[in-house]
Amino acid sequence: MKKHNKLTAIFLAILAMALFATACQDTEKIEGSNKLVDSANKKSDEAKALIIKTSESFDKVLKDPADFDEQKTKHEGELKEIVKNYDKIVELQKSTAKDFVEAAKLSPNDKFKAYYDAKAKHFEKLAEMTNQSKQSAQALLESSDVESYSKKMQEIDTKTTALTKEADEIDVKVKKLEQEVNDLNK
Repeated sequence: MKKHNKLTAIFLAILAMALFATACQDTEKIEGSNKLVDSANKKSDEAKALIIKTSESFDKVLKDPADFDEQKTKHEGELKEIVKNYDKIVELQKSTAKDFVEAAKLSPNDKFKAYYDAKAKHFEKLAEMTNQSKQSAQALLESSDVESYSKKMQEIDTKTTALTKEADEIDVKVKKLEQEVNDLNK
């Protein structure tokens, strides 16, 4: 009987160590996931600030009452800077999406994985939409006249409308998952 108790005690000790090791691994994964989410949120905040600044600059250029050629010439430097800013925003949004993808891989919780995956898709779609804004500024720079600009803008607007619809669908999913994740944290 004593031998059986000793074996049981050894088995329980091994089981306890295995559970402890698993808990430590989960803790490390959660900490790694949290760091990636923090990084993603910082990049997102940086992108938001740059979007506001860049959008305001582009709106200012578009509201200039000068004729097309004069407007293009007068604001060429600003438009080139706007295009560069949109490129930077797209890169920040893509990097944010990558951070959420990696956070999802590390998360041991399926709800968090789903939420992080949805957030990644959200930022990927934002990057596509921001690229359309960049294309609008680029179209103004590259167009030779109002007609060619209008034609390019029709194509851009059509694509932007489709992307907006897709983004709205993703946002509904993100909000639902965010509520579920918040409920887990209560």
